Amino acid sequence: MVATSNLWPHTWYPLRRSKEVAPGAVIPVRAFGDDWILCRSPSGALAFLDGHCTHRGASLGHGGAFVGECVQCPFHGFQYNLQGKCVRIPDNDRVPKAAVLRSYPLAETLGMIWVFRGPEPTFPPPSLENVGAVKEVGYLGDLDVAYAFRNTRRCLMRDSICGSLDYQHGNLVHELRSRLETLEEPTPHELIVTLDVEYTSAGTFGYRKIFGLGERVKYRGHYWGPAVVYTRSFGRRQLMGHIRCCLPIEENLTQTDMLFVVRKRKLTGRPPLLGLAIRKFFGRIQDDEDAFLDRQRPRAMYMKNFDEGMIAHHRMCMRMGQTDFEGREPTWDMNDEGELVKVRV
Repeated sequence: MVATSNLWPHTWYPLRRSKEVAPGAVIPVRAFGDDWILCRSPSGALAFLDGHCTHRGASLGHGGAFVGECVQCPFHGFQYNLQGKCVRIPDNDRVPKAAVLRSYPLAETLGMIWVFRGPEPTFPPPSLENVGAVKEVGYLGDLDVAYAFRNTRRCLMRDSICGSLDYQHGNLVHELRSRLETLEEPTPHELIVTLDVEYTSAGTFGYRKIFGLGERVKYRGHYWGPAVVYTRSFGRRQLMGHIRCCLPIEENLTQTDMLFVVRKRKLTGRPPLLGLAIRKFFGRIQDDEDAFLDRQRPRAMYMKNFDEGMIAHHRMCMRMGQTDFEGREPTWDMNDEGELVKVRV
């Protein structure tokens, strides 16, 4: 039984790293404002199911375990297959038809386990090919991802994923000079933004010092659905880029995973301090933003000709089934008298 709700769009979200879910594991996951379990059967098959038994609501994520290829409730022993259907009740030959756990489809790519929050996937899960990494960088046989870090931020998903679309904030928060060059929507689930960015001497972004990119770069963000973005900078040197992906835990609490796109031959023998330096660098960027996000009241007054990127993301969310928006976000424009008037996205 597939769960339904309109608060979050029907798209791919990151759950956990593949290596975090061993065969036979039943892991509690908080996501989309509810309790779930992410489990991998002894044979290696994955499932993402409601975290509470249909009988009396016992937590399957705390004490639930595999019996064969089924997850058994620790309270009364109800057993559920990987589609969420109860197939056995101890000392009872009959199983109620309603004893079915909610579930969502899963996929494994890029070393991550992804869930599609919707009845059926409407587009493929993220990969190096479809987020644009291979097209821009080439080296299909040599590219891979290196996991960087995970954090939890007290903000809406849009505020954690839309940094390159909300480019105006960088001019003040990160002391950049950013200008929108292009904004494309090639498919219903894609959004590509290209920025012209100049780094100032005082800004948090140390790209020009660390990577030798130069004072001015092109910055591109390729969104594969509303919750995944591949970003890359083009300067005097060409960086592989990184993939940021977000999972809404609650309406105003978001888990973010960061992956770096690298050449395979550089994966082995990486300096031990590189991962620490990357986490510290991006941690400082997020500290700059969290000073605002932790204190903001979620709402949106999107303005045409100022919030073009955010409006495009909002439009993509609407195309993908989101109708119940946080803060009931309208989009505004100004009339000739300077008054704000509501307009359609």
